[in-house]
Amino acid sequence: MPKRVYCLVCVLVVSVLVACEGEAPEDCRSKVGADASCACDDSYVGVGIRCVDGKEVDIDECAGVSCGDGGSCTHVFGETTPGNYTCVCATGYEGGGLNTPCWMGEDDVICPITDVVEDPVVVRKFQENDLEHEVTEGRYRVIVPLDYASIADDLLAILPDCEEYIETFLGYCRPWSESIVHLGVFSSTKSKVENGVVYLGRMPVVFSNWIHRDYWGEATRVCGDNTLAHETVHTFQTPHAPAWLKEGQAQYLADVVLGYKVYQCNESDMEICSDTGCTTYPYWDLSNNNWEGGNKHLYYKTGACFWKILTDAYDTNKLREVTRSLAASPLEEVGVFPFSAQTNALIINPHFVPYLDVNVWPKIARFGISAN
Repeated sequence: MPKRVYCLVCVLVVSVLVACEGEAPEDCRSKVGADASCACDDSYVGVGIRCVDGKEVDIDECAGVSCGDGGSCTHVFGETTPGNYTCVCATGYEGGGLNTPCWMGEDDVICPITDVVEDPVVVRKFQENDLEHEVTEGRYRVIVPLDYASIADDLLAILPDCEEYIETFLGYCRPWSESIVHLGVFSSTKSKVENGVVYLGRMPVVFSNWIHRDYWGEATRVCGDNTLAHETVHTFQTPHAPAWLKEGQAQYLADVVLGYKVYQCNESDMEICSDTGCTTYPYWDLSNNNWEGGNKHLYYKTGACFWKILTDAYDTNKLREVTRSLAASPLEEVGVFPFSAQTNALIINPHFVPYLDVNVWPKIARFGISAN
């Protein structure tokens, strides 16, 4: 039997929106001055007021996708959903599959990277007197509000693969004895790492939406979403590195490597594309820590381009040596704030130049980082 197609046609009379024809008129999206749209059966795509076989409409789901070191993206004709790509890994690499990059095997990870492995400290960060639900498995722990306890098990299942992916990407283990994520009800959005613990605060409507959509249970990407990935990277980093370096590295892995966004890092600006479209931003001067006026997001994005430019220019294993060098150093002479041309030189000269080369300086000059 041929595939059935339900195509709803909206009829516009004068300036009045009339009912759609077909079996499901509530799905009609047409209105005055707009094109009609179809409610199509599975594997069919609405084009104007017609439904066509989805195989006739094709996108390159591999466009702009990074499958990581040792990975290649496969393109399937007939794919119509942006973001659904598949990575195939070379021998000796792990990961791969749907929306998952490849990475080096575990033998390439140094554990521990520092002499001291500390116990993370959980403190209350959210609404007072909230009852909480806690689940633990091995060294992984998740704490959520009691009213949203069903989230905990799904999130707990995500953490081991998330940590393994990040430690393999960076080349070392984090200096904490446990992996802890604490979710709580908050008046707005809060994402923070403190004393080795990832805190994610969200409004009640977000928790309800997560449960309704089975957000964490149905997650297909490593770490579940890019915010958890971003904050988890921070649990690996040395506490004294400049803020732009740490935020840029976390944003690069969470957004670019995991495929949530596509960054085009040009000579004087950056174009960042997501499922909703593309936006061009100017680079932020990474020797300038005065981001008043809502410019803080620019040094996050510029920092991500810093890491992308270097990853594109050098072998991934060399960048892994850089990240190990940074993590193993206390960097107390540098500090998180304020960063400047002087503190940047204290980072680049001992931790980047030896593993890359002196040509790293002209490559990062566009970001306001200079050897002079």
